[in-house]
Amino acid sequence: MLEQRVQKAKKVMQEPCIGEPCKEYLANFIRENKIESVLEFGSGGSTLMFEELGCNVITIENDLVYYLAIRELSMIKPLIHPILVMDRNSYTYLSVLCHSLDFEFIFIDGKWREELMNYFSKYSYIEDDSLWDFLAVHDSERKEYQEGFNNLRKIGEDISPEGVNLFVCKNKSTL
Repeated sequence: MLEQRVQKAKKVMQEPCIGEPCKEYLANFIRENKIESVLEFGSGGSTLMFEELGCNVITIENDLVYYLAIRELSMIKPLIHPILVMDRNSYTYLSVLCHSLDFEFIFIDGKWREELMNYFSKYSYIEDDSLWDFLAVHDSERKEYQEGFNNLRKIGEDISPEGVNLFVCKNKSTL
């Protein structure tokens, strides 16, 4: 039963659920800014897209089925590094991960959006070093995420494009 669900998830991952305008914008953004390292929350089709663009992707997944699917795919796609984190309050773990690695691009999708936006808006600096250059959040049109977007705007420049359902923020410390 679990194996069937994993195989179904792998099929779903073959195409990003983010929509064509968002996918096109992200691909161009990655190329134009020469992004090489991505920290992603919520694996799926976007993970495969980042990998196809040549990015080294650490993807944090909270769903066991999607984790197993992306882990299986990572065995033939060496730029993908999946991590399973099922505890919603894993900020200590995130803090260690984010502060020990330098990410050019953070992509947030999945069910922990609000908590992650608040985390990155509060803990975006250590000793004046930026933890990220660009941060993007899928589903920017959802009203329930507006507080998180407003918090990110306090520490970053909103460079969100129109019509792609994506919030993009450039860290002010990298301007």
